[in-house]
Amino acid sequence: MIFDLPAKQKKVRQRLIFWLRQNRFGYLQDSVWIRPDPVKDVTEVVRDFRDNAESFTMLQSRCVPGFSDPALVRAAWPFGKIREGYEEYLQFTATACLRLKAGQPHPRDLFRLLRDERLCWRAAFQADPLLPRVLWPDDYNGEKAWRTRRQLLRALVAQLSR
Repeated sequence: MIFDLPAKQKKVRQRLIFWLRQNRFGYLQDSVWIRPDPVKDVTEVVRDFRDNAESFTMLQSRCVPGFSDPALVRAAWPFGKIREGYEEYLQFTATACLRLKAGQPHPRDLFRLLRDERLCWRAAFQADPLLPRVLWPDDYNGEKAWRTRRQLLRALVAQLSR
């Protein structure tokens, strides 16, 4: 998505950028954003600019030979921050699993743990653009965190069922 909205259209620009972030677009430059998936829900957001190619254009494209998708991915999304968020989550789950194995926690402690898990997961997950596997950086740990989350939630459910 490429746009050059006039300065007098500040609110529209802010609304568009908010929408782009909410829909996990990758930021390349102030007015150039990318996404690996088809964009279906954009028509309402850009309704006023559909026929104004000087201000706004949506392109469907691929990298030409010699340029790489991984380079675009590294430039567009904060994968260092994403990796750190998932690492923090993995540390949280390791500690939580040890607490669950240590004994029979009080139900109040289990619900507190569940709440903390949700907050920690949300913090880790919110920056992840959920790219297709073929675009994952080599050190992407989101899938590992997801599998670990499933294990922790199963353990919590088992404790709550007792």
